[in-house]
Amino acid sequence: MYGILSLTIVSFLLPDLTYSGKIYQEYQNDYPTNYEYYEAEYDDVSENQFDEENNEKETNRTLTFISTPKTFVVNEGDAIKLPCNVDILENLLIIWKRGNRIITLGEKPYEDDDSRVQVKKTVNGNTLVIRLSEEKDAGEYVCQVSSAEPVELKHTVKIIVRPEVESVPKSGLLRVKAGESAELACTVTRGSPEPDVIWRRKERPMPSGENTLSGLSITFPETNRHHSGLYTCYADNGWKMPSAATIRLDVQHEPEIEQEMMTVRNKEETETQITCKVHASPLATVEWYRDGHLLEMKDNVITKRGNRHTLLLTGIRKEDRRGSY
Repeated sequence: MYGILSLTIVSFLLPDLTYSGKIYQEYQNDYPTNYEYYEAEYDDVSENQFDEENNEKETNRTLTFISTPKTFVVNEGDAIKLPCNVDILENLLIIWKRGNRIITLGEKPYEDDDSRVQVKKTVNGNTLVIRLSEEKDAGEYVCQVSSAEPVELKHTVKIIVRPEVESVPKSGLLRVKAGESAELACTVTRGSPEPDVIWRRKERPMPSGENTLSGLSITFPETNRHHSGLYTCYADNGWKMPSAATIRLDVQHEPEIEQEMMTVRNKEETETQITCKVHASPLATVEWYRDGHLLEMKDNVITKRGNRHTLLLTGIRKEDRRGSY
């Protein structure tokens, strides 16, 4: 009796299990059963874990920098360009920092108040660009890649600050009397690194014969008229061009006549030109005399060009030109 009862129960449950299996296969996407819901949830968790594992593998891999640490020397006003490139960037983030201050995140400046900062994307990295560089931009910059263990690349920036000099005296004019000493000087008011200062004289060498002299000042212990002229000091620290300041040295002295000469202007010998050079500071008044008698400008051709003074005798026979001029 017990055996027959067991057989009947099994026969009674079998059709329902088979039918339930058919329903699950047909409507699993529209009407999931409890079993189906837990299985889907399990599948989602597995996929998320798989993605996390892949991301972890990506961030855990060892990066190789293509860019190398460098020291960049930039003229004030020019753009700073710092490269940061790796072998394979993929979805990793590049952060630029200076000290504890973040400059950029990815391809965007971290702060919006500095319009000079730009990021230019490259194939596997980027380039940090700071336009119109200033003295304050000098320092160390760090490119950091956001892997599991952040790796860094450091660049150093040095700014060459435009030099400026002032003449001493500021008026640019130094006046002394012949025999006195004279000191010409310049003061460097700006520039980094510290500029080198040299002196040149306009259109001629120094009174001592050199073409240039070094130092913030030059001194002439005893001056004469040959020391007069324009002296320029140049401050150079490697910027685009040196800064310059010019001083005019005026050595005042009594008039001196350097030379005299007489030339005949035409074949008939009816025109004679007499020229002399006069050196004087302050400027001298020049007059022409013949045998002690003043020659008036209205009756003679008298010209001046710089320190050259010329007397032109015209329409006078040779024998009538005799005399002391």
